[in-house]
Amino acid sequence: MASVNDVAAKPGRAERLERLVDTECANCEHFPDDLLQTADGMAHNERLASLGALIAGIAHELSNPTAYIRSNLKVLQNYGDRLKRYIAAVDRGASDRRLASLREQLAIDRVLSDLDSLVDGSLEGAECIQANVLSLGRYATPRVDDACQYDLCAAVKTALSWVTCASSRRVHVTCDMPAELKLCGHGVAVHQVLVNLLRNAIDAMEGAEAALVVSVDASAEREVAVSVRDTGPGIGEGDTERLFAPFVTSKPPGEGTGLGLAISRQLAEREGGRLEAANHPEGGAVFTLVLPRHACDGC
Repeated sequence: MASVNDVAAKPGRAERLERLVDTECANCEHFPDDLLQTADGMAHNERLASLGALIAGIAHELSNPTAYIRSNLKVLQNYGDRLKRYIAAVDRGASDRRLASLREQLAIDRVLSDLDSLVDGSLEGAECIQANVLSLGRYATPRVDDACQYDLCAAVKTALSWVTCASSRRVHVTCDMPAELKLCGHGVAVHQVLVNLLRNAIDAMEGAEAALVVSVDASAEREVAVSVRDTGPGIGEGDTERLFAPFVTSKPPGEGTGLGLAISRQLAEREGGRLEAANHPEGGAVFTLVLPRHACDGC
């Protein structure tokens, strides 16, 4: 399979991809197999490129619960030693007075009251690690699963956490969204779109005061909208639609394949929604992911 650089070095092939990949003939027997393979490979490469940039964020997300679990286990180890000493005294037939003194000395009552919270906290940390690892695996190798119910706001929070932690610069983030918003669809695909939009927004603010405004508008009856606004230079005149074309990127060579927004729009349309771009009246660009609201069967 051709690499990203190979495709970029052959304008004719890239132009054929751009012209043919979204046509009705894309799934017919006459569509060139090598172009289909290249398109799939480029999409996968884009995910892996994003994955590399997100590893730092995931490492941060994993380090916090790991440190918390380690701390809890050390406390539990200490508490276990105290309980062993107390139980050994009981087995030796120590007097009630001696047991009472030892119970106070070892703070056995506090040990017993802390056990549940220490175990619950450790389990919560372990579940957090498991959720992050599973999300990372699904992002790297997404499967075409049946649509099911997912929490859009949780997807926004996770995507924000990944991208801001992976960024080397400080970004002021303002969020306006409900605590929870259940939708039916492919949560992993939506998460990928959100990650792409947030990464692009942060990259666009190089040299500017970095501030992100992320909002979820659930006021409409049949659809919801997630908006990502940055404080970058905005979109150039006439470039709004061009941004979504395959292989178009404003990033320096080697820092982007130009497929992130093209793939994101395709994923949004597969969800029955759309992806829009515009300049904000107060400056910067605004990308809006619009998703439909409909019931999920069997979820």
